[in-house]
Amino acid sequence: MAIARAYLADRPVILMDEPTSALDEDTAGTVLARLRARAAGRIVLIISHREDVMRAADDHWILENGRVHPAGPRPRPLVAAARAAV
Repeated sequence: MAIARAYLADRPVILMDEPTSALDEDTAGTVLARLRARAAGRIVLIISHREDVMRAADDHWILENGRVHPAGPRPRPLVAAARAAV
């Protein structure tokens, strides 16, 4: 439902927490591609542990010890840490 609302709403910011968690990788890829197309001119924040979602992101941030830190455009250690956390 949240994904449908994000597609239909004309909001400047879209925030999603694990939007593809219940989807297989192919369907998640389709959803992310369509979300990217709808995201032009918007800020999109996605919280996820999935590597396919992280690969689709332009930038990454990490929450560590209660603080949010920039992790750069393609942080490989972030992917390894996310896999370990699952």
